[in-house]
Amino acid sequence: MTNLSSVDWNEFDTDCKLYSDIAANLKIHDRPGRDTRKHWYMPRWVATNDILVVYGPSEAGKSVFAVDMACRLAAGMGFEGEVLPHRRNVLYVAAERAGQVERRIDAFVKHHDGEAFDNILIYDGPIDLAEPYALRAIVRTANLVLDDTIEVVVIDTLSAAMSASDSSPDGMAKAVHNLTDTARCGNLYEGDQFGCTVVAIHHTPVSGATRLRGGGQLQAAADMTILVTRKRDVSTAQVMKNNESADRPCRTYRMETVTLSEHDGVATTAPVLVECATPSATKPQQKASRLVCDATAVLRAAIAANDNQPVSEDQWRAAVYQAAGDITPGGKRLKFSKHKRALMDEHITEVDGKFDLNSSATVAQQTATVVALPLRATP
Repeated sequence: MTNLSSVDWNEFDTDCKLYSDIAANLKIHDRPGRDTRKHWYMPRWVATNDILVVYGPSEAGKSVFAVDMACRLAAGMGFEGEVLPHRRNVLYVAAERAGQVERRIDAFVKHHDGEAFDNILIYDGPIDLAEPYALRAIVRTANLVLDDTIEVVVIDTLSAAMSASDSSPDGMAKAVHNLTDTARCGNLYEGDQFGCTVVAIHHTPVSGATRLRGGGQLQAAADMTILVTRKRDVSTAQVMKNNESADRPCRTYRMETVTLSEHDGVATTAPVLVECATPSATKPQQKASRLVCDATAVLRAAIAANDNQPVSEDQWRAAVYQAAGDITPGGKRLKFSKHKRALMDEHITEVDGKFDLNSSATVAQQTATVVALPLRATP
């Protein structure tokens, strides 16, 4: 855009270049032929022009999930094996290990008895999302190499693709600007006005919290977030944030090893995802512990006192403190910490900082003691 400090506002009119630049992006709501639909590459999971963040702790399988999703989009295959309307052109920015990404794609192809992809490009060169338009430059180049439009770009991982710390508000703001620019308009190719979908792989804090690591700009900018967790040998991908729907789909899978080749007695292998039932569906439910029962009862009462709406961490903490009765402040803090740890793995869902009980709390519900709370918990 023109340097606004140099504009002579007394001369500003419809014949100015600045006017033309801005007017091209102004749209009247009541215009003919306006498309009111939200378009999906993969229904419920990947939409056009969205910023999608796949995140989770180390070794949860988030990058394997991202490779699987990228391959399915390129193959025109949904998570349930259904045929999608189109095969999508994918750019995979392998900011950590390109060879590993290629082997995982090879494993997908071999497992599904397919052929090598002619519509996946892998980039393993330098990238710094702290630099303006860094991602736009790579996507535009990929368009020319492919002689077609990149529709989905995957960044694996976001922290490896930026020189600044992801805990730096300034660094994260610059990275998010790159993602937003690419999703909105960074992919213009021969008149294409739609940009592309951006998938960023990120981490959770080492503390174990189920939130995005670093500055809050990424959480705010994301249209959808998917939390990947792993328990024993089963991983779960759960939509945590969905800007335009209450739909929160979940995918449960395990990783199998595919042997790609063998040389001198040493096998080259890579993981591939295989759908499976949730852990609760493959083994009988165990009786909930007393701590889980107590924690479930307190959180359920807090939710009921909040008009049956999910509660913030402060509301939950206030409910625990009140139920704890006449004990020391330190004891109350310890009790809340125990309650949160007892429920965090499989009994609650956190969306945008709000906590709600999920279906796995059924056992605890059957044995929990009802705790009465006032309509408004005192902080």
